[in-house]
Amino acid sequence: MSIPHQHCAPFLSTTLIKLSKSGANVASVRDAILEELKSSPGSGVRRRISKVDNPTWRQGDTRIGWILYSETRPPAWYLGEDLKEERHHIVVVIQKSGLISITFSDPAFRKSVVAEIRKQRKSRFSGLEPLTAKQINDAFVGGRVRTLWLSGAHRRSVTKADSDFSWLRARDSPRSPRRPELLF
Repeated sequence: MSIPHQHCAPFLSTTLIKLSKSGANVASVRDAILEELKSSPGSGVRRRISKVDNPTWRQGDTRIGWILYSETRPPAWYLGEDLKEERHHIVVVIQKSGLISITFSDPAFRKSVVAEIRKQRKSRFSGLEPLTAKQINDAFVGGRVRTLWLSGAHRRSVTKADSDFSWLRARDSPRSPRRPELLF
């Protein structure tokens, strides 16, 4: 079955890459990721790379490529060999000028590829350099930014991330009838 790209909606984190070598483009990065995908299946994992319509294309001055694959493996909670589950994954590569964005639906494979790009051990990833958090902040936000990490529902505490907003609570308590929009 061939799958058109219009039916896909990538939603996970993106890695931004700077092209530091001429000749690197969406097609070459896509090919490098495909080679990594073929060479690094985990134990007990069977990968199948799907045929996709238009593996690379151009829209204006933006070049786009994608890979669709599935992995079949035993469920993590089952020790036997007779049960299998199949997970479908996508990799989207987008280039504009000298920057490439790579989005992975499989976080483990993303981590593996980004580590190989950083280490530069394999020639297929030469000429690719991940942008640092500072470079991304400077380009998209500008100036110093605080990051707020939330990892679940919890009541307010001085040890939790929202404690930096204590000035808000002192002035207008979340329970205050004057500020109903602050109720969570």
